[in-house]
Amino acid sequence: MFILALLFSLIWPLDNQTSQFEGRYLWVVRNTLTTKQSIDRMLDFATLNRFNHLLVQVRGRGDAYYKSDLVPKSHFIQQIDFDPLNYLIPKAKEKGINVHAWVNTYILWSSNKKPLQENHILFKKPEWLDQNNNFKYREKVAENIGRVRDVKISPDGFIYFCAQRMSFIEDKYPGASNFFILHEYGHIVLQSGNELQVECWTAHEFALMKNEKSKKSIEQAIKFIRGFKLSDPKYGGTGEDRALLIENCME
Repeated sequence: MFILALLFSLIWPLDNQTSQFEGRYLWVVRNTLTTKQSIDRMLDFATLNRFNHLLVQVRGRGDAYYKSDLVPKSHFIQQIDFDPLNYLIPKAKEKGINVHAWVNTYILWSSNKKPLQENHILFKKPEWLDQNNNFKYREKVAENIGRVRDVKISPDGFIYFCAQRMSFIEDKYPGASNFFILHEYGHIVLQSGNELQVECWTAHEFALMKNEKSKKSIEQAIKFIRGFKLSDPKYGGTGEDRALLIENCME
């Protein structure tokens, strides 16, 4: 994140006397707020590069990086009494930097391992979870993600698709793109970069749906995949090998 911010400063050089921009914003992800030392380093970086606004991620996955009466403090904060936001605000004010809270509201949890906090909302309010075995949620994910380049998962869970590739697949194999969308979402759910593991999870999810739309989508995806003749170790071999893996994981 700091590297991106630095590149921004290099691309848009600032005049020594007056800024080309009135507001200069730095996105601060939550793992920067776990200790006083990491917060101090971030503030030094912001000051050096003349940022005057911080967009600080204080809510991540149903937990908080401040003292909250609603959700537990993140387990990444090792010092029990440490309140990152309360520490940051006066420090930033001393440097003339404004702090804005960045809150993840819909994402409750994204790991295959359960939260360590017993009072996490995942345990307290299980009825709030989206557990529908259909495409409603997956399609909503697909509508709101940026399709700007080849598929890529960022550390914070953003998914990027290549619109041309998706359109090409849908034209020849209608419905197949649903499989690939869910596959990429699987990287976030499992927090894994292992393509074989995610592929098997995706196939199993489709098997659980048990409706005509999901059946058609995975059939079309398998047809598309079988057309790959070259071997790719990431997916277990040729397109035929990958298709067999998908079919086996559906059983």
